[in-house]
Amino acid sequence: MKNMGYFLLLGVFVAFIIFAYVPQKQELTRIKQRQAERAKIELRESGGGMLYTPPNWDVEKNGKYFNYDIRSWNAGKDWYAVKFDDDWGIKILGDAREMYPGLLEHIRGMQTLTDYVEKNGAIDGTDSLGLEALSGAGFTVKVDTTQ
Repeated sequence: MKNMGYFLLLGVFVAFIIFAYVPQKQELTRIKQRQAERAKIELRESGGGMLYTPPNWDVEKNGKYFNYDIRSWNAGKDWYAVKFDDDWGIKILGDAREMYPGLLEHIRGMQTLTDYVEKNGAIDGTDSLGLEALSGAGFTVKVDTTQ
């Protein structure tokens, strides 16, 4: 009779696994797959800095630090400048390439520079690929040739 209680408890545990845990795990897997698919299509770049400012940016009025938040909902084909409204909804300000000309190129250039330095270390004046990565990120590179 004692063993019967153990078998009954084991049966209840197996039923719980079958009817409760397995469907939840399957739903979690489906949610993760949907998120991975959306992450390929819905892109976001946001941040700030002092290396890039849009041509119409009033440094005296707005400060030297430029913040941006841009989104693409079609895998990077079109980019939009956005901001959050008072209810935390997304308000589209306009085409990011028109509002912030050169910003996407700057972001890509900074990523290329970061990747280069992570792989190759510090850049010196004799490293032509490193100097090219610096230039691509928006830095003005001057090499002292008098030495």
